Amino acid sequence: MRDIAVVMSVAGNGAYFEFASHSVPSFLKNNKSSDLFVFTDDVARIERIAGADTGRLCIIDILGFFKKYEELVRNLEASGVTDEQMSDRTKRYGFLHHHIFVSALLPFAEYYLREDERYSHILKIDCDSYFAGGDMMELVREDVLSSEDCELFLVERRHPLMEFYSGGKPGVGFTLWRKGSRFIPQYIGQFNGTEQVTILNLYRKKAVKTRILTRPGHHFVRPFWKNKDVTKEMLEEFLPTYFHLHGIHGRENVKKLEEWFNV
Repeated sequence: MRDIAVVMSVAGNGAYFEFASHSVPSFLKNNKSSDLFVFTDDVARIERIAGADTGRLCIIDILGFFKKYEELVRNLEASGVTDEQMSDRTKRYGFLHHHIFVSALLPFAEYYLREDERYSHILKIDCDSYFAGGDMMELVREDVLSSEDCELFLVERRHPLMEFYSGGKPGVGFTLWRKGSRFIPQYIGQFNGTEQVTILNLYRKKAVKTRILTRPGHHFVRPFWKNKDVTKEMLEEFLPTYFHLHGIHGRENVKKLEEWFNV
């Protein structure tokens, strides 16, 4: 194993840049051992968000990849969902979601980093997030080192404070794969609507060798979704943590976490 490149899409709607104004600085501040690659349709805006803290940040114009890989994008769009079909998600989030920016990110990241010998793995995270409590990526590396033959790593969602607690099925807000493995070809070849459906299908069908990670802090999904009285003290036991705050109340909740943990 070499290292893990962390990638994120910030594109398609101004709300994602609002989220990124919290997630990008919090990632760089806490995960000091890792580099972050942001694929965006507004490079200047991400530069303003990052400010002077750009030493471990690489900003990539995602629109250039849409032009370079037109056939791939057409195939993903043809097999994917329309903005109208995502109307339920739009209602839940409170803003329009253009899913192609997320669906295309995974192959774009693989192609961009293909020749970069520093990285053996790529981790996709979401921008509607907040990072707190120190360097989570050190713990992620330990998990990957113990299962270097795996091609895909996801995180279960089992803690009662988390959304989707029932059944603990893994999510894809944390999607880590081995560069050059079967994962991206299988993802493209079996793409079925959204990256979430496709990735979980690959896992269920055992199309790629997958490990489900069990540490909640690797991907803590919506800790406020059920219990509005969640306190800072209740969440501290999971630090260092990647909090994923999607949903219509995500923006107010990310500000709450920033008040608690931006120290």
